Amino acid sequence: SNETYGDPLYPNKPGSGGGTNWSAAGAGGGVAHLFAQAISVRGGIKANGADGAVWADPAGSGGSILINAATLSGSGTVSANGGKGYAQGGSGGGGRVAVYLLGDMTLPRGNITASGGTGGSGPGQEGTVRIPEEPVFLFVEQGSGLFHSVETLEWIALGLDPAEGFLVDVIATGQDRLFTLASAVPGSSAVQWDTTQVPDGSYQINAVFTNGLSEV
Repeated sequence: SNETYGDPLYPNKPGSGGGTNWSAAGAGGGVAHLFAQAISVRGGIKANGADGAVWADPAGSGGSILINAATLSGSGTVSANGGKGYAQGGSGGGGRVAVYLLGDMTLPRGNITASGGTGGSGPGQEGTVRIPEEPVFLFVEQGSGLFHSVETLEWIALGLDPAEGFLVDVIATGQDRLFTLASAVPGSSAVQWDTTQVPDGSYQINAVFTNGLSEV
């Protein structure tokens, strides 16, 4: 299988299809983002790649699952596993799973998987499961750090308590200057930055979070 791809802290990429060798390669897993107060898993939350089904057909890779909740409980499974290759077809690689919680997780840790598929001509590469203990701030789809025009900066904050009313200031510093790109906006939002209006050079972009009590 190909190497695992996508952001392990913000899974947002579907899995890849196996690519037909004969007629029935496995499809890639999907993308599931769940934002809730409490999540109880009694069955399964799945973004698994499908198995290859005919001679020498490879399997699909696992997709992406993102959970952001206060608690996660139950006895079910959360999986973004790769599918099984058929006969001479390779197995799919595992996907990405990230879980952000404000409180307890009583769902068994072993029930959350992003395993490579087994079978066929060989196993798929392992994916990733991340359960960060601290909130995470990420820029979304910011593939390049080179800006030359009006750029859209989109970000997401995960693992924050909505009840605390967090707001964020986004600030760029460089060339001995400071530019406020956004002020008191939601923790997950976007802003456009006209970089033609600032001197050429290197800039560092920082996010400052403030809760409802103005505590940073």
